[in-house]
Amino acid sequence: MKEHFSQANILDEMTEIVLRMEDVFEAEFGEFGLSLAEGQTLYGLVRTGAGSQKQLADRLRIEPPTFARLIRRLESRGLVWRFEADGDRRAKQLLLTAEGRDLVATIKRKTAGNLAKLVSGVIVSELETAQASSVALPRMSESCRATEAKKHCRAPTLLRGKTAGSSFIVRNPSPFRSIAMAKG
Repeated sequence: MKEHFSQANILDEMTEIVLRMEDVFEAEFGEFGLSLAEGQTLYGLVRTGAGSQKQLADRLRIEPPTFARLIRRLESRGLVWRFEADGDRRAKQLLLTAEGRDLVATIKRKTAGNLAKLVSGVIVSELETAQASSVALPRMSESCRATEAKKHCRAPTLLRGKTAGSSFIVRNPSPFRSIAMAKG
């Protein structure tokens, strides 16, 4: 019997995908001596270019003191360059070094094969359908960011709720962090 379509079912499936992707990334980053948070930081800098240390810490939901230590580790490995922002000595900007960019490119190449294994059991027409429907994902992400900006549903470390007869717990909802759900 075909499972009834609902937002909760979609969220369940997305959660499973995120958890498996997190496993892949954690293993890949570990092979290069990086923690998951360090890898996330490098990927974040690839996406944004030079950026504010505070803004990246907020985006990754890492507390500023913890993030400062993480950046010092990446800086000591020559992967990140930290410098003062123009006009404010307290504010720090971050930039990937050439070595950092090369490392991320290497990890992405290596990870691509493992991510492909995650979808190896899916037939081409299903992947095409998923790709065609993926236009909704950026809209969902933007909607969440807009809601967060209004501080109505700023995703805390732990969020509890109910949807369509299911209870759920979301921990650190980001692309590489755990999302745990339990039917209730």
